[in-house]
Amino acid sequence: MKIVMLIALVALSTSAIAGNGHSYLLGNQAAITGGAVTAITADGAALWYNPAGLAANDRNKLDISGSAFVLRIRDYPKVFETKLPESTEFDDLSGVDFLSVPSALAYVRRLSDDVQLGFGLFVPELDASSVQADTTAQGSVYDFAQQFEIESQRQVYYGAVGVGIVASDTLRLGLTLGLFYASGSASTQLWWDVGTQQPSAIVILLSQEVSSARFGLQLTGGAQLDVTDDITLGLNVRSPALQLYETVTASRLGIAANVSATDNDAALDFVPVDRSEFNVGLVQPVSATLAVAYRLSPTTFVAAEFEFVAGLDDDATGVERESTWNARVGAQLALDETSFFGIGLFSDRSDTSAPSEFGDKQVDFYGVALGVDLSTPLNIRGGDRADGLIFTSTFGLRYAFGSGKLGGQTGDFRGLGVDPPPRVVDITEHEISLHIGSGLLF
Repeated sequence: MKIVMLIALVALSTSAIAGNGHSYLLGNQAAITGGAVTAITADGAALWYNPAGLAANDRNKLDISGSAFVLRIRDYPKVFETKLPESTEFDDLSGVDFLSVPSALAYVRRLSDDVQLGFGLFVPELDASSVQADTTAQGSVYDFAQQFEIESQRQVYYGAVGVGIVASDTLRLGLTLGLFYASGSASTQLWWDVGTQQPSAIVILLSQEVSSARFGLQLTGGAQLDVTDDITLGLNVRSPALQLYETVTASRLGIAANVSATDNDAALDFVPVDRSEFNVGLVQPVSATLAVAYRLSPTTFVAAEFEFVAGLDDDATGVERESTWNARVGAQLALDETSFFGIGLFSDRSDTSAPSEFGDKQVDFYGVALGVDLSTPLNIRGGDRADGLIFTSTFGLRYAFGSGKLGGQTGDFRGLGVDPPPRVVDITEHEISLHIGSGLLF
């Protein structure tokens, strides 16, 4: 008896579980308006959304988007298919994960009436997942057992320094230099055991570890134009992300053994990879966002924006991305002089191609965000209110529903001698996050 199963899990990606490019709303104003702030942003998150907004500040500002508490619910049915002589078994990769993400910290310093300087640290991506399952089946001439465990995580840290200038009475311009560090890891442990009524058995074990890290830079330029006293146009252009350095460590161990009274067969496969090098190439494509905002009052507005993300195919880094788009609509309403309510609708569409291997994922998200921003003036200088400190507290709630496809895996124990076709399953995801932030104007 020969081993008849093909193991094709070697392409597990560290980004297989990650969300898309807008999994988190960075900054307090963005958290309550669904990210529709390109034309209106004036807080520290302008470093990320539109650096021209830095010039709209009339005083120094410290923004602390303290934490985003995220609940992710993944419904991945029938990802694993196991074909046996008398039945077909399925295993899910569904799971629930809870994350606490320190999403943003930014400081804006007023250098002059026309120039503002900003510094920020952002966490635009962070995800982690752990799933496991056990399956047993019994036929007339065999017993089957299967166990698997998959763990994965990914995080991106983005440090930024930017400048915003007042070019004229109606035009503000800005530029941000960002340095990013992205890392991820994934591990897969799988075990199969097939026994028969005769003294024979097939045992297959696969263990795989992958970890990678990338360092590079990215430029972001922006503009805000006051067409009238009530209407503002915004433009944000993000350059391709340029990778400068990369490290990759990976190993795959596969053991397959067949033991019977008349025939013994065993196979061992071990593949190590350990690479650290200056590998220059592109890892994210260019994108542009065009926005418009209408002010009903200085603190009440409605905004809408459209984002286009170009495709990318870079041989040096091995990154492939499809072109995509996103849209956001948001509003902020002044409840009184110190309290504001915001709400927004947004999309977070995938830029990956259709799944072709295990772990490939393509999911489009659509969601809603809402929240409140509360200001507390504290006059410690004895002058008017403009001379005092202002503390702000922000509480935002975000929900996104995602649907798409995931590359699955088929194992065939029927002895047909043919490779199973690629398996793709329909999946859904739910993301629920609570944003808690604060700020200080001085």
